[in-house]
Amino acid sequence: MTRKFVLIDHSMRDLGGHYYTYASCVLPAAERAGLQPVLAMHREFRDLPALPPSWQSHPIFRNKSYSQRYIETGSVNGALGGWWSRTRSKWRARERQRLAESFAEDCATLLTKVALEEGDHVFFASASEIDLEGLAMFLQGASAEYRRIHWHLQFHLGIFEGRDPDYAEQRPRREFMREIFLHALARVPEHHIHLYCTTRELTAQYEYLGVAPFYTLPYPVHPLFLLPTAPKTSSDHVRIACLGHSRREKGYRELPIVVRRLWNEYLSKGRAQLVMQTRRRDLMRALDSTVADLGPHSATPPIVYAPFPLDLERYAELVRSSDIGLLLYDSTRYYARCSGVLLEMLSAGVPVIVPGGCWLSEQIHEENQRHLRDIAAHGTPLKQIGNAAGAAISFTDVEQSTELDLADGARSLLLRLRWLEPTTHGTYAHVELEQLDAQGAQVMTFAAIIGPGSDPSAVYLLFHLHENARRARLKWRNAWDDGPITVDSLEYRLYAEHYPAGSVGLTAANMDQSGELLGDVLMHMDHYRRRSGAFAGRCAEYFNADQIVAQLLGARSTAQPLSQSLASRFDLPAQTNAQSNAR
Repeated sequence: MTRKFVLIDHSMRDLGGHYYTYASCVLPAAERAGLQPVLAMHREFRDLPALPPSWQSHPIFRNKSYSQRYIETGSVNGALGGWWSRTRSKWRARERQRLAESFAEDCATLLTKVALEEGDHVFFASASEIDLEGLAMFLQGASAEYRRIHWHLQFHLGIFEGRDPDYAEQRPRREFMREIFLHALARVPEHHIHLYCTTRELTAQYEYLGVAPFYTLPYPVHPLFLLPTAPKTSSDHVRIACLGHSRREKGYRELPIVVRRLWNEYLSKGRAQLVMQTRRRDLMRALDSTVADLGPHSATPPIVYAPFPLDLERYAELVRSSDIGLLLYDSTRYYARCSGVLLEMLSAGVPVIVPGGCWLSEQIHEENQRHLRDIAAHGTPLKQIGNAAGAAISFTDVEQSTELDLADGARSLLLRLRWLEPTTHGTYAHVELEQLDAQGAQVMTFAAIIGPGSDPSAVYLLFHLHENARRARLKWRNAWDDGPITVDSLEYRLYAEHYPAGSVGLTAANMDQSGELLGDVLMHMDHYRRRSGAFAGRCAEYFNADQIVAQLLGARSTAQPLSQSLASRFDLPAQTNAQSNAR
């Protein structure tokens, strides 16, 4: 009999958004792997006729995936404050218990309709810690035959605020989540439970709990985003797209600033157009008011609005028709968080503007470094300062500076350095280039975020230079925490050519820079299109559903003991087999 692959996404209530897109990637991949696809979703789902007839589909679940990880981290003053804190904690605990029990009951209802057999796989695509509690409740009271099923849970939301160096100070969050996972896993010691996250950074957060192995699953991009589009010429207006759910942390309040900075050269002349996907009237009013204040423009509308949500086919067409993806996200919120929009843009060959120092910038970092290495290898510099034996400099959140003379006619400065410390993830340097004219007056300043990347021995960074700049001052500091950073082997190369600063996109030290970064992409549009098109295939090769299904089918159970390497990484005692089996 054909093994089943059951995908449960209880947040899926319609065909819009990424919940359905995810299922429409993974279930066909499971079918290609020879499994019978089964989909379970929220009971409000009404689009069953639109689903493939080969799927078994069950709208069962009463609640969407839900996480309630509010931790009291500060003191509460006074008797009333203490009473309120205790009351709120009790209410949350009861609500958590209610949701977990509801989830357990809905799992039981589903599995009366889907007869599972040995070797079947059940994949909770958007799980929370409450869902894990509910699954453990269900399995604890279920028959022994479910011990021969593989249960996979994927977590999308972070545990901690900030970046890796900030985690150790958030002990209440760690202990709160650790207790939940330990308690849930202890209920089902003989079941095959597999735990995943959507990014490497998020996996590190969950591994920091020290309860079980977590693995990173690639996030799939639907084949519709890979369809070819008609080639574009330099005479076509460039579509700058802000797509997806316009949540607060996506930085859309910066868009009026972007419109003003691009107005004279691009938007008013019809050379570029902003495409905004939203249903928020306040955003539309703010942008329309900005356009009205700026005055007349060409026949090409400076801003067009696309509906949200769109069905998958129309949304994929919107992505493919874009020329630049503008993702003004909060870098701290997205340090460990995956963005489906970014992966869809990159897989469609669309260059992007993203915040530095987060998961989004890491997706384009290596391609951009390859481009800058090419400049170093093949460009002819006007002047070179420094060498591979340069002295080390160290800095914390207190700024350090270095100064250098610029060559006449220089338009690009390529910086090369070796990153020495720290070697742990999550630390980035903020590097600001202040440019001065012959009289010492500032003519331009610009900042960038850099990290060690995959090759700390040679990290590159490119700045554009003002035509009147004669001296420059580089200011160094730790971008987000107060730990020390040490670099050495600083080398500066000055070029007459205004090189593109990136390859498949650019990263911003702050989103006020979006206008300048878009200007760079627009100036070198053919270069970015060509390099992004070449990168798209490599991106889609990894971020695809066949990779996911293959990893799930070859998964190891959390019944395996916590490895010595994992224990040493987080300064935890290694678990014995007996301790592991007791979970």
